[in-house]
Amino acid sequence: MSSVFYHCWFDPREPEPYCHLGTPVVLSIATLRQSFAGRIYVVDLSETPRDWSYFPEKFDFEVVRHTPSFRQVAAAVREWKHLSRIPDVHAVAASRGVEHAVYSDADVFWLGSPPPPSIRFTFNGFNSGYYHYNPAVAAEFISLFNSYCIRAAHDLRFRNRLKKYCWYDGWYGVWDEMVLPFMMRKHPGLFSICPKEEHITTGNLALVDLAEATAFHANPSSLSNPYPRPGGNRQHSPGIYALTIKEISERTQGILDEDDFVTIFAHTELDEFRYRQFSLAAIRDRLHLGARAGSPWHTELDCFLPGATPVRGAWKRIRGHYWGIRHRIRHRTGVPKTFRGLPDAPKERTATAL
Repeated sequence: MSSVFYHCWFDPREPEPYCHLGTPVVLSIATLRQSFAGRIYVVDLSETPRDWSYFPEKFDFEVVRHTPSFRQVAAAVREWKHLSRIPDVHAVAASRGVEHAVYSDADVFWLGSPPPPSIRFTFNGFNSGYYHYNPAVAAEFISLFNSYCIRAAHDLRFRNRLKKYCWYDGWYGVWDEMVLPFMMRKHPGLFSICPKEEHITTGNLALVDLAEATAFHANPSSLSNPYPRPGGNRQHSPGIYALTIKEISERTQGILDEDDFVTIFAHTELDEFRYRQFSLAAIRDRLHLGARAGSPWHTELDCFLPGATPVRGAWKRIRGHYWGIRHRIRHRTGVPKTFRGLPDAPKERTATAL
């Protein structure tokens, strides 16, 4: 059973996809190509085609235009294309008779060989940025997922019920990471949990053997970029990890030449980050924000850069610690999460005293 890999591209206006460090699809594919020679598709859900330069030919991937499945909830759900991602990838995979589909976010960087084939929907139990399954036998899963998403888009009570199964507050209104844990509770036979080495984040980094690592997911960590291209993100540019994190840099340097680096990164970014590297092992050894599997810690990595000022590093660490505690308290105690209702969301009925 051969694997086929999928990424998604939505519609950020600029920069172009090949140099968009906030959504570094090309860099993610570059790390994957070091250990995978099969088919790779980018499912393009944007309104208009974008320029991918020469990278589809260089890394042998195909950009597939696709109309999002959840357009009918566009008026009720912010960022509805992100909610539509799972059924859209499934539609593209099923139409090609794929038996093992692997999806990863643009900020997932590959450190080892791809995962073994799976039948059921396999992920780490809470983060949908990486999963794999057999589309040929997933009709029930996709049908239930679509039904729950559409109901949550129009039923406020059901939406708030789903939020109790999610470990963070989202501004989308409805998102897949509040639906999937609910489905796991109601339909456990449709899911499998991947080994922690298969999906590494800063939340479980202290619990894994890096020698057995499959992929590192930048979320929920961040690294600021003071010199982005026009339209780039200063607060978070995971594409910079390809320069600064030693294990990822070694993978990209093995497949990117100097012209590729200059095309993807601005000269200011190369000057700032290219020779300021740190390793995942260093993060693991110094991380003091918690180490349980599935931890919702958000870790800002600026303090790990060689030459970072102590004041700046301490502030980044303190701010990450504060948000980590806040998320964990809400997660453990079940404190109702505030919801800024959608404009056309139905209101809950309340009993009135006579």
